[in-house]
Amino acid sequence: MEHTPIIDINADLGEGLTDDSLWMPWITSCNIACGGHAGNPETIKKSIEVALESGVHIGLHPSYPDTPNFGRIKMDIKPEDLSIILEKQIVDFLQIAAAANAPVHHLKCHGALYHEVANEPLMANMLVELWKKLELNCIIYLPPSSYLASLCIKEEIPFWWEAFGDRRYLPDGQLAPREMEDALIIDPQLALEQVLLLTETAPVTTIDGSSIQVPCDTICFHTDAPGSLELLQYVIKGMKETAVM
Repeated sequence: MEHTPIIDINADLGEGLTDDSLWMPWITSCNIACGGHAGNPETIKKSIEVALESGVHIGLHPSYPDTPNFGRIKMDIKPEDLSIILEKQIVDFLQIAAAANAPVHHLKCHGALYHEVANEPLMANMLVELWKKLELNCIIYLPPSSYLASLCIKEEIPFWWEAFGDRRYLPDGQLAPREMEDALIIDPQLALEQVLLLTETAPVTTIDGSSIQVPCDTICFHTDAPGSLELLQYVIKGMKETAVM
């Protein structure tokens, strides 16, 4: 199985940065922090409950064990050791989800780990082996043109291509690093324009002014920037007005 194209909007929640309930009416999937970069059993339980009440898909959001840097810096951990760390995050989450009778829809790695498992063969294989070992049987959210995508195709693991509505792209299809000027899209109209292009499979403008195509099944919006919820609300309303949703 490769992927099932739909218009899905996802956001990272359970990180203690916002009121999850305010985001639920505007998204269809949520990625709940598993205790690595943020989150604990109490926040996981609460986020799952709110997602269930809202009919929002529940996703695992494991990360490097690095709360000081919010999981956004690569850590020097061997894949075999990191697998043990991630397994605990995932198993603890699954136990909480099972107690709530909550199905787990997908897995999306967080921050630096997201990019590492996408592009580094050893890391990608580590994640796939963990997915099989734990019999997760859930979708993996991952970037297009990644090593992980090709591995999932080979291993017949279900995945969705993910794009971003609030981030600029480099010409090679990678996300522009956050430290780059204009890497973050903070203008709601510009975010809407990018999302409409993504849903139409039309080329988007990269940070250097060139154009690339970014196939996507799900579009992510971050929750940790000022005005991020208002930006998402503007985008969703614009999508509905143009009959995209």
